[in-house]
Amino acid sequence: MFVFLLASVKACLTINSECANYPADIVIVIDGSGSISEEDFNTQLVFVARIIEEHDVTSADARARIAVVAFSDEVYDHIYLGEYNDSATMIERTLTIP
Repeated sequence: MFVFLLASVKACLTINSECANYPADIVIVIDGSGSISEEDFNTQLVFVARIIEEHDVTSADARARIAVVAFSDEVYDHIYLGEYNDSATMIERTLTIP
């Protein structure tokens, strides 16, 4: 379902001219609970980094704003919508989420 949602957002941004006038707000939730191994957690981070690479999040007329939160026994806001205007810095921050 998560991947389908992203595919739908991307299709809307590229096909539907009405949608192209508004940035998509994408909030990615990663599992940081104890049931996830360190390897699987890192796999999630790499996946998120690839999503950031795929979307225009850096320009003034960005087509998407991305936020990243993690949950375990609490919810942790790691990246807020519109917090970064540089994809490389945003990816670097994503890959260092503890």
